[in-house]
Amino acid sequence: MGMMETINKFVDTMLEEQQGFETMQNEVSKKEEDVLQELKNLEHKEKEGITQIKLELEKTNDKDMMDIYEKTSDEFFEALGEANRKIEEAVKGMTFIQDFEKHFTVSVFGKVKAGKSYLGNLIMGHSVRKAGIESSYDKIKDLTVHVYDRGKMYELNKLSTAVEQKECNGTEFYVDPNEATSTIQWVNIGGMCWFDTPGIGSVTIENEELAKEYVKNSDLVIFACNSDAAGTRQEFSEIKQLHDMDKPILLLLTQSDTYDDDVDEDDEIISILVPKSEKDRKDQEDYMLETLREQGMEDVLKYADILTVSALLATEAIKNNDEHMFEQSNIGKLYDILTSITQNDAAEIKKATPKNRINEMIDSIVLDLTTLSEEIEKSCSAIEKNKQNLLDRKGWMIEQIKGSLNIGVLRIIGKAKAEIEQNKGKVISESEISEEINIALSEIIQKVCQEESLNQKNALPDLNIRLSGIGEMKMRQDRIPYEHISVIQTQRDPQGIIEHIGGLFGKKYYTSEQKSEIRNIDYDLGVNDNEIAQNIVLELSNLFENTVEKYMDFLTKGYYEPIEKLQRITVNGIENTISNLKEMRM
Repeated sequence: MGMMETINKFVDTMLEEQQGFETMQNEVSKKEEDVLQELKNLEHKEKEGITQIKLELEKTNDKDMMDIYEKTSDEFFEALGEANRKIEEAVKGMTFIQDFEKHFTVSVFGKVKAGKSYLGNLIMGHSVRKAGIESSYDKIKDLTVHVYDRGKMYELNKLSTAVEQKECNGTEFYVDPNEATSTIQWVNIGGMCWFDTPGIGSVTIENEELAKEYVKNSDLVIFACNSDAAGTRQEFSEIKQLHDMDKPILLLLTQSDTYDDDVDEDDEIISILVPKSEKDRKDQEDYMLETLREQGMEDVLKYADILTVSALLATEAIKNNDEHMFEQSNIGKLYDILTSITQNDAAEIKKATPKNRINEMIDSIVLDLTTLSEEIEKSCSAIEKNKQNLLDRKGWMIEQIKGSLNIGVLRIIGKAKAEIEQNKGKVISESEISEEINIALSEIIQKVCQEESLNQKNALPDLNIRLSGIGEMKMRQDRIPYEHISVIQTQRDPQGIIEHIGGLFGKKYYTSEQKSEIRNIDYDLGVNDNEIAQNIVLELSNLFENTVEKYMDFLTKGYYEPIEKLQRITVNGIENTISNLKEMRM
């Protein structure tokens, strides 16, 4: 088969297979949409669950529990958000390679200066068009070179910087004499997408990692080694990685050409481009093959033996219409291999690659969701254990509160007693005593809650303790009756001769009388503190049976309930999503 027949057959095959690849991709795209929708459904259910619980809490008008719910759920939401971010990254990872799965993707991989970009320009028909030769390349409407560089994609009509303009002229792969290429560059040739990747050991780590990332998503890797220095330890290490990834590899020894001196018609010495000798080619191929065998990688050569090629010879052959030189370049064999793979194996590969990628993506998401579910379950178990421990200690907590409150009551009563003793007319009302006890009880409950790790500092409601019937606190007095006897004198008539004589002279005579009456005397018996204290104890007994115990139930049971409910909803949602995703595997 002649040079142009070989080239045209390659191009025509790519055009024929294009429709078949696009049809297969439609099925894959539908599956991707299903996966995305499932993840959106999970996100919707998560938000719905959060909103539902908040609405239920709002109905109770319990702002304190709302605060507890929001504060306690922060860590949980953070874990959930992190899982969602990972999922989003996994989904974003599909976007770049999604379009390329409509094509048979070939990545040219290898060291810097292995001639990858030059080879790409040849395969995309650049030499044929430059030579003005009519060919099947003319049937391809768009042979634009696209560029992808660390998350940024641009084309000729979208360039903005000098670097971009230098690296993307829209018609051929950019060749840098120092690095060969600093970006992913590709062109669609009918059903084939040809990638030109940054080289191994490129001047930046980012470029090298970028190449490795997209090799993972290729259907075929053309591993190019410069025939002048082929078979370095680094190259075999990279081939081993590709081998372990089960990537189909076509191993090329490139730039297999040299210049010989010759004499022209004027007897001037000139340099003639010629292929390397058969012996040199054979020696290099044998060395590479023997090393692959030694390292257990002989099966990497699935499609062909090691192929020694010269893109420069092929370019010159096309330019000069030199069939012999084209044959010596071995580029015709490369065209034939690519044509054969596309016709015979590409459909199977195209089914397997996106299928595997989708399955890997689903498995990765399932793993992330399973891990998150396990963490939530573990958290639920810990919460349930903490809640049960708290329930078991509720009685102890109430006794702690009672004991501390008794001391607090004595302190309040003692302080009030001292005030009354200093001012005996002072009276402390029942409501004043009740208010002080209310404050003391709140402080005591707060202290016990903090000791139990119930962070209620900003969430403790006013218990509104109002003690009634305990009486006023004042000085207590007692009244004792006694008989009071008094003596009084009253005027009387004179008696006897002597008194009558004295009466004549105006003298008056008196007699004494005794008078008895019952009187009372008041004694201060001290402040009525014992009586008030006894009344308070009786009132608090009823209070603990109702208000305080119910509040402790609220803490030990209700404290965790909204979080538990959210976790149950989320775990169920995750489990359903996992189940649905597993059914989506291809």
